[in-house]
Amino acid sequence: MIRQCFVLFVGGLLLGCGASHAPGTYLVRGKVTLDGEPVEKGSVVLDPKDGSGSAAMGGVEHGTFEFRAPPGEKIVRFAAHRETMEKDEYGEKVVVSIIPDKYNGQSVLTATIAEEENELPPFELTTK
Repeated sequence: MIRQCFVLFVGGLLLGCGASHAPGTYLVRGKVTLDGEPVEKGSVVLDPKDGSGSAAMGGVEHGTFEFRAPPGEKIVRFAAHRETMEKDEYGEKVVVSIIPDKYNGQSVLTATIAEEENELPPFELTTK
């Protein structure tokens, strides 16, 4: 949970500070659903499959994402959260992940970024 929150925080910083067309990056687009419904708000990270190079991150809005990423074989990781009715020791609402770890920290989802524009196949995630 802490890792996912960190990923979202860093991703937010990158989205706010990133160049609109960084050299050596390609456009990536796609769609993501969870149990048949579009993921309303979240993030997607493309980590280099071989562990070298830099990751890329984009936001998910209404089940779609679009951002720029360096080319190569990637591990695809999704994150999304929701507030609960519970409150923590500081009186703040508790936030829980709605994306199973099999699509985040333990993800086996992959994608190849190889062209100037990459339309990824739909990611149909399930909680079961």
